[in-house]
Amino acid sequence: MYLQVLRENLEAIKETLANAR
Repeated sequence: MYLQVLRENLEAIKETLANAR
C-alpha cells in the first residue's frame, strides 16, 4: 500500500522542516 509510503514521506518532510528551523 502506498499509504505507508505517504506516512514515511510525511515524517521525512517533518524532519526537513525541523532541520530548516
